[in-house]
Amino acid sequence: MYARRRGPTQNNRRCQGFTLIELLVVIVIITTLVALIFPAIQQARATARKNECLNNMRQVGTAVYNLATNKRGRFPAFGTFNGSAGSPVHMHSWIVETLPYLDRRDIYDRWDFTKMWDDQDTSAAVVLNRITIGVLSCPDDHSSAETGGFSYVINAGYAHLNPQEEWHNFDTEPVDWNGNGDMNEVTILRDPDDSLVHQRSGLTWAHFDGGKNRSHSIDTIYDGAGQTIMLVENVSAGVTASWANPLMRNIAFVFPVDTASGAPFLHTAQYFNAAPMDRLNDGSLNASRGGPEGLAYPTSEHIGSVNMVFCDGGARSINEDINLNVYARLVSPSGTKPGTPANVNRQDPLAEDF
Repeated sequence: MYARRRGPTQNNRRCQGFTLIELLVVIVIITTLVALIFPAIQQARATARKNECLNNMRQVGTAVYNLATNKRGRFPAFGTFNGSAGSPVHMHSWIVETLPYLDRRDIYDRWDFTKMWDDQDTSAAVVLNRITIGVLSCPDDHSSAETGGFSYVINAGYAHLNPQEEWHNFDTEPVDWNGNGDMNEVTILRDPDDSLVHQRSGLTWAHFDGGKNRSHSIDTIYDGAGQTIMLVENVSAGVTASWANPLMRNIAFVFPVDTASGAPFLHTAQYFNAAPMDRLNDGSLNASRGGPEGLAYPTSEHIGSVNMVFCDGGARSINEDINLNVYARLVSPSGTKPGTPANVNRQDPLAEDF
């Protein structure tokens, strides 16, 4: 007599796989975990990119400082030009001079300093002024990944002008700092006192071939190296897609001053006692993010902050909501300095934690 075949038990049937309800529960749990973990992963990656940016800026800042040390303490001009302020010939930027200290002497030694930045030897396989130099770029600045792109710009002080204009120098800024009714023009130096005050507002200035480099030196930073900005991020830098062009809005950043009350000059008290913002050009941190290339203001893709390097070599991430009066004083290397003109008020000193 044959044994009766037994069918599958209930327990055996359950071991064959998940039920639909069980599968849905597992999917919900996994989705919830991913939703919780993914933002943390994204934040960690953003922090890593921000720190990489700070490290790059620190290296660039060290290179600029070493250059200054070998130039009797004098910081490089933001741009070197031939000719005059009325008709300048663009030669090269501060980055070109810094190349040996960025471990790119191979580019520097082939540079022809008698020619304009865009008139270098083009017979080589690569054009010198458009070689990508990784340390000059923030990993979050996608536009800097283009050939010749960069993210870091140098301090060129206060400016009355629209930073999309071409020219900028302390003795050609039509700003009446001492309130005597006279001011300089692009080609005419009318008031040396106005020039003196304006020079104190910025670390680097334009240099004309044959003249002296009139940027500040390490010893003339009266307000303290740790209280003076050297470099900032600007994701709108590189209007010509080359780190070699000395054009101010290509290679530097400025703090726009208020041309106030319809007059073409700034009244004395506003310079020192209130943030001198040009109403047409908001130069505060990240205000122009998303704007066109060539806006000479600090901008960053890091959420809520902009990375900066100070003249003591320190690299810091600065909150984009920083008080504008504080930021204005961080830009000027000698705003607290006494001396002529006597009727111009000095800036107040900053606390170390500003």
